[in-house]
Amino acid sequence: MKREKAFDCLNMKDEIQASLGRKWAGLTDEEVRERMRQELATSEDVVSRWWRSIGQAEQTVPSTSQAR
Repeated sequence: MKREKAFDCLNMKDEIQASLGRKWAGLTDEEVRERMRQELATSEDVVSRWWRSIGQAEQTVPSTSQAR
């Protein structure tokens, strides 16, 4: 007998993808990217704060092309 899973990550992934598909229906790829950037720039969730901290760190470290 197959045991019922308490958490199904594939099911969660499918639900999230379907939700995002509805949210971004009719938008161009560039419009989707811009909305993602806006949400990451303004949200206070953990991933957004991490993304902003990485962006700030990249701004303080010179790139290899600038260092030459």
